[in-house]
Amino acid sequence: MSAFVSQYPLAIDESMVGEYPALVKSGAGYFYDDVLEYRVWCHPERGALDEYEGQDYYCAFSSYEDAQQFSEKTAGAEHPLVLIRQSCWINEPQTGVFTADRGERLTEWQVIWLNNAKRQDGDIENFFAERGIAFAGYQEVMDATPFTRDFNPQAYKAFPQYLGVIACSCVIDGKMPIRWVSHAGGDWQMYCHVDAHDFSENSLDFEQNIQLTNMAQLLKYNPDLQILYDLPIDKGAYRDHVESIWQYFDDYDVGQ
Repeated sequence: MSAFVSQYPLAIDESMVGEYPALVKSGAGYFYDDVLEYRVWCHPERGALDEYEGQDYYCAFSSYEDAQQFSEKTAGAEHPLVLIRQSCWINEPQTGVFTADRGERLTEWQVIWLNNAKRQDGDIENFFAERGIAFAGYQEVMDATPFTRDFNPQAYKAFPQYLGVIACSCVIDGKMPIRWVSHAGGDWQMYCHVDAHDFSENSLDFEQNIQLTNMAQLLKYNPDLQILYDLPIDKGAYRDHVESIWQYFDDYDVGQ
């Protein structure tokens, strides 16, 4: 019996299919690095089963053929899209103006765009050369994928770069190491230390220094944080200094 050969690349990690954030970018980039999953969006107002109180939703598949078969037999379903990851891509902020960006960008593409678009070494440099544009190098983009509030640690086995985290400017800018982490109520918070800031209502310190950032920015200065990726909800961790072992504690939202 011959092995199954898909018309398009299979998902790079089948165990992650269905685990990626629903809110991602749409199109663009010219090149892709990885196929993550194939998505079929379903619309209850067009006849799809109402699974989420009238909201649109998608079903995820590891192969294009499975997604296409589901799409064809399901009322209210769109044609499949493909979720891809771009590590390096072409940004076109306005027609004919290009930049080379680098980071982690998740975006949905039309499946046909996969043809001849797998990025190889030198492809982006050649893209500029073919258009007579000097290649000025890559610009780092930390927020290429919209923030996600949560993720499945058993599937990811690490913090995703696009996890949204509430943090102080001290650690966002790399001026201080992260020594206090909270997962109270499901929200991630990371600070130089909880006692270093005034979290009271109308606090000027809170207004000026506490921000929402992405995990990529924090991992840039604190790569050892990955040890805490599976910290349960309503737990916290702290350390006295960067060489210390993390200590764990119960951490509930006020009012719970």
